[in-house]
Amino acid sequence: MEKFLHFVLYSAGVFENYSNYNNFGNKKFIPELDPQDFEAIYKANSLWESKTEKGDLYRKAFNEIYPQIKNEIFAYEKPYTSIGFPEEGGVTGYFSRNINKEDLKLIKEFLEA
Repeated sequence: MEKFLHFVLYSAGVFENYSNYNNFGNKKFIPELDPQDFEAIYKANSLWESKTEKGDLYRKAFNEIYPQIKNEIFAYEKPYTSIGFPEEGGVTGYFSRNINKEDLKLIKEFLEA
């Protein structure tokens, strides 16, 4: 039950902040459980065993998306610890991974024109 509570608290934090970074300070938070328990909770959902279209969609979404974001969920070392420009040791989901401040300045000038 404690692991599920940690899962719920992490999920609530993600929904509250629209990501797994606090909206104040842009510092990352991670689940207080290991990746195997995190995955087991998803698979404990009755949809996982369901032979319905919804069950198929649930499994497909999990199997395609989770492997792509697993590292971003649990990684707690640079660059994943804070939001920022990659050149400054941060990570961003707002811009491409290779954007820098000069690029952003050029984009801003273009949009203002």
